[in-house]
Amino acid sequence: MEINRKILILIFTMFIFYSCGPEAPKEDDEVYNIPELSESEILYNQNLKQIHLQTYVNDNSVGSMQYVSADIYYPKSDTVSIKVTLNDSGVNGDQIPNDQYFGFTYDPILPDKPLGILKAVFNARDSDNNNAEIAVDSIVFDLNYAPEIKNIDAPDSVKRPSSGEEYVYIHVTVSDTNGLDDIQKVYFQVEDNDDPGNWSDEFLLFDNGNEEYNDNVSGDGIFSGGFSINENNKLAPNYFRYIAIDYSEEQSEIVKDTIIVY
Repeated sequence: MEINRKILILIFTMFIFYSCGPEAPKEDDEVYNIPELSESEILYNQNLKQIHLQTYVNDNSVGSMQYVSADIYYPKSDTVSIKVTLNDSGVNGDQIPNDQYFGFTYDPILPDKPLGILKAVFNARDSDNNNAEIAVDSIVFDLNYAPEIKNIDAPDSVKRPSSGEEYVYIHVTVSDTNGLDDIQKVYFQVEDNDDPGNWSDEFLLFDNGNEEYNDNVSGDGIFSGGFSINENNKLAPNYFRYIAIDYSEEQSEIVKDTIIVY
């Protein structure tokens, strides 16, 4: 009986000791306020020529973020081309303040041929110096440029034949930053002498090396063709306009020229 009492006292003492002593922290009880990024996007507005970045930040201390930023890698570049800071204040491309969506919009200075992958690496750090896991988004960047008429090789004047027809050749040099393969067509039109402002149908020019159009080399950016005159043509200045159009339906600036028939 005495032994049983001693055993009970010992068990009770151990129970009190472990109940009152310090507890080791449980891993599940620890709180990590690490920011999380989601819905991270990089977008390009072709009409406005602007880049927009946006990401959603989930963090207990989102109101006191040290920064939310993005490193931008332009096409064909393996180094950071520009670093921008996103905000949640409803300015500089952020739509709604304090909604945890951080945004930024800017006008980029892009290379002449920005074809390829445009990549953004999003970063964030909160006021407790906790870094978010980076988020990455990219777009296939294919900025289109309108073609440009560089030169017109046409006679200033043509003598009207007394009979038959005479063919007048024209050569137009065209360039396109996106490449000559992007050029859909090159043509000229002639203004009606009796109805100023009324232009003829399109006279197509070709860069196919065809002797019929007096085009010497295929694919060299010189588009060739022309028109014929006969004894019925008026002796007068004839007004021409030249236009190039690419496959995005972007049009070059109109270039005008004059050929006098005498």
